[in-house]
Amino acid sequence: MKNALTASLETLVLVAVMVWTAILAVILWLLKPLAPDLAALLARNWARHTERWAMGLLGMVALFAAENLKSTLVTNADATPVDLSDARLSHGRVREMVAIIEAAGGDAGSTYRFVRVWSGWRISGVYFASDDLNTNATVDIGVYQTAENGGAVVDADFFASAVNVTSAAVAETNVTHESGAFDIDDSEKPLWQALGLTEDSKRWYDIGAISATSAITGTMKLRVQYVDGT
Repeated sequence: MKNALTASLETLVLVAVMVWTAILAVILWLLKPLAPDLAALLARNWARHTERWAMGLLGMVALFAAENLKSTLVTNADATPVDLSDARLSHGRVREMVAIIEAAGGDAGSTYRFVRVWSGWRISGVYFASDDLNTNATVDIGVYQTAENGGAVVDADFFASAVNVTSAAVAETNVTHESGAFDIDDSEKPLWQALGLTEDSKRWYDIGAISATSAITGTMKLRVQYVDGT
């Protein structure tokens, strides 16, 4: 998309070309009766040079529309001296937890806590799979306080909302950003910051699922990838 400056500059270039062309036309009109051969030669040369001049100016204008952006990692790498990036973002080791729970027909609103994560970790991926759990059943996948911290829900659908587990088994699916609460813009943030906290809570959280609409029965699997910066 062109910005306002680029559009204005393009308009100015086109107006300048039109004015210049009009001036040349007047000069050639005056010169043609006196020296027709010279007028014809000038017409050919001026047309060619005018086109090149206009294309050159438009090319310069196009530079205003181009973006040359750098991520934080590249900006840090280009700094003098080089700024070291957070190990959770650059060259951090991806670690993984995987857990399985056998749901036994608990009513809607039942919770299933799979893994425990630290507030300072960056969550890299959340993957869910399940059997066909029940007709009309859906599950949300989110974040909960641990039992030690009261066990309350922090955000029930932080990762995924209303995952359909009714018609067939769910093959392992990346649900990291499914609900939009944990948006792609949050990908570089540690968990506490992605949750919208103003400072690190320095505590553990459970990642779990809740049967949102009806009882569920069957196997559920959750796989979580994270980077802790070590």
